[in-house]
Amino acid sequence: MNYFFKIILFCISIYFLCIKDDVIVQTIGKWLSPFKFLSILFLLLVAIFNAPGNLSNSSTKAESIKIGLLTGYELMDLIASFFFSSLTFSYIKKVFKGDELLKFAIKPAILGSFLISVMYFGFLYLGAHYQQIIQDVSPEKMLPTIALHSLGHSSTLFISFVMAISCLTTAV
Repeated sequence: MNYFFKIILFCISIYFLCIKDDVIVQTIGKWLSPFKFLSILFLLLVAIFNAPGNLSNSSTKAESIKIGLLTGYELMDLIASFFFSSLTFSYIKKVFKGDELLKFAIKPAILGSFLISVMYFGFLYLGAHYQQIIQDVSPEKMLPTIALHSLGHSSTLFISFVMAISCLTTAV
């Protein structure tokens, strides 16, 4: 399958997912985001169990955490959330009125914040423990490199699919 066909297929997928605002929120909320989170959680758990031993130098740990917080893994979740939040709140305003709106918005916001925090603390842990493996790797290739190390050669298809879903979620 050549690149042009893949690009066209990806753009058509985005188009059909974006036809209606109501469908966007439901598709991302019910299917794409949970699949993305569970896939990344699976990768995190496998990578944590296969992580190299503890770091011996405490200044290296602090430096690893600092770099992880500043650069991340180039996932764009925070940037995408700014754009997606306005669409989400306009959808919630249509469905719920008054006090229902606040009750409905608070619980998912707390749950979402907790789940993303778990994911990023997992990334910090991986960054610190896989430091020797990813120190010369560009930020966008860190997660695939960790996946290759922890999952073996089967990681290529898995990480490609996870990244495609992540890009689709962000694009939508």
